Amino acid sequence: MSVSQLTASRRSSRGSRGLCSCPRSFLLFALGLGLASLALTPPAAAFQAVIELAPGQKRCVGEQLSRHVLVVGEFHIAYPAAATAQGGNMLVVAEDPVSHSPIFKQQGKDHVRTAFTTALTGTHTFCVTNTGRLKLAVDFKMVWGPEARDYSQIAKAEHLDEVMVQLLRLQDRLKLYHANVLYMREKESKMREASDSTANRLMTFCLVNMMLLVLAALASAYYFKRFFRSKKII
Repeated sequence: MSVSQLTASRRSSRGSRGLCSCPRSFLLFALGLGLASLALTPPAAAFQAVIELAPGQKRCVGEQLSRHVLVVGEFHIAYPAAATAQGGNMLVVAEDPVSHSPIFKQQGKDHVRTAFTTALTGTHTFCVTNTGRLKLAVDFKMVWGPEARDYSQIAKAEHLDEVMVQLLRLQDRLKLYHANVLYMREKESKMREASDSTANRLMTFCLVNMMLLVLAALASAYYFKRFFRSKKII
């Protein structure tokens, strides 16, 4: 082998090693960019509003959730200060999506916070009622899924670094997304079954209606034929 051929082979081997290292660095960069975007993404599984309540008025807020989802609800009387001084005049109830039975119920406090894990799929509802004589403004906040978990406490308990915490957060979000997809598929399947059942009932009704019309026409023809024969018209 000549000197020029040996030099060319060394250059080609160096170039191939450089090309092999590029995809790995690109994957690391993409992973870091994905984790950074995930960390900067605002929480999507959250709802916050100020609810104004007249004396005796009740308002509810619901969210469709799948099973095994952590839900945290927090109520705080924003104004007036007189209601806060009296110890709160609101009744907070969390209702079951099927039987609408209370999962959580508390009254007589100006700040209420509750957390529970859903056992059924459906619309879970938080209701607040003004049981006092003053108009209230209640600050309501509801979070569920990964946004309801305290990842700082998990990191301290399991000695996780920031990358592992973000990966755990991403895993929880993917689980919630997968559960929502399964819930939508189940709901779509039930709606399709109901639509097919309605279509079958409508078709059966149309067939029965047509048969009744044919029988009525035959009976009318037979009756008029006998009538005309009795009158010797035909």
